Amino acid sequence: MAAGDRVGGAAITGLLVALWASALAAGTPVRVEPDRARYAPGQQAVLRVTNETGAPVWVPGCRPFELQVFDDDRFRAVRWEPCEREAKATRLPVGASELPFTVPADASGRVYRAVLTFGSGCRDGLPLSGAGCKGFASRVSPSFRGGRGGE
Repeated sequence: MAAGDRVGGAAITGLLVALWASALAAGTPVRVEPDRARYAPGQQAVLRVTNETGAPVWVPGCRPFELQVFDDDRFRAVRWEPCEREAKATRLPVGASELPFTVPADASGRVYRAVLTFGSGCRDGLPLSGAGCKGFASRVSPSFRGGRGGE
């Protein structure tokens, strides 16, 4: 076997390992869905998180997910009131959890989605950045719209 063949084989093996790890992460059974497809501006809404991993997951305590709006041909983060300090991570048990939020006042006619980043294997009672999590993953919700009267 020539030296170039070994390098090519190592590169292919590395690529296969990366693809396998990516597929494993994508297959993590955590789903994120809004409770409705359309909301009125300023309406209370709920993001439903279904955790079927067999173990709890942790989300940031102050702002548990990022709300994004479709603008200029791409999704951009919605600006929220800043957190005063990093809060203790919120533990989401196995099963269903609800994360309430208020739809932005300027939501009419706009398209949104939520991005949930969570940790696994974390220690309780600490901010997510210091909880010693064994891993992190993100999930994106289906899009939803702002409209008059939630219709």
